[in-house]
Amino acid sequence: EPKQKVNRQQRQTISSVPPGGTTTGGLPLQSPQSSSPTSKTLYRDASMLELFCQEVESNSARLNEGLQAIKSNPNAAVELNSLIQAAHTIKGAAQIVQIEAAVKISRAIEYWLIAVQSGKIIPNAEGVELLQPGIEMLLDITQVPETELANWAAQHDAELDNLVATIYAIPTKKEDGDVGASLTDNLANKQITSLNLPAANE
Repeated sequence: EPKQKVNRQQRQTISSVPPGGTTTGGLPLQSPQSSSPTSKTLYRDASMLELFCQEVESNSARLNEGLQAIKSNPNAAVELNSLIQAAHTIKGAAQIVQIEAAVKISRAIEYWLIAVQSGKIIPNAEGVELLQPGIEMLLDITQVPETELANWAAQHDAELDNLVATIYAIPTKKEDGDVGASLTDNLANKQITSLNLPAANE
């Protein structure tokens, strides 16, 4: 079946997803809790699915480049806002087409980057290595036919949960430099609030 051409307006709709709500084009971002990988009523327009894949591919490249720079030199000047926006854009695109696995992965990566930006996490090679399997899984999702997404999600459910839990378990640091609570606890206590992102369970 030939792919539908994605026009400029559709690309702007996803790339300009603001933190926390609807796209600038008015498309609702359904709550991840309300979606199910086995739902029969998912909104998966072919052109939007194609756009989702394009956004994952382009923004994953941005993430990989930035994270590789951090891995090579944790003190390197990396434009974190650009990386945060890349993860956020993937999350918004995944919410529109209701691919929950991609929402979970991109959200976890986004929060890690925000924690780095706010000084709650000191970036290092070990932390980056915990994120890279998530980016690889995002790219894997783009290769799954729409009709197989539910089966793929079921087969990779445990792997996905473990991957995301590992990222959220990364410890943050206290003001005195000692090891602090996990990323999850910081989110729950609203210690990470950059960009006005939704609460940890949204």
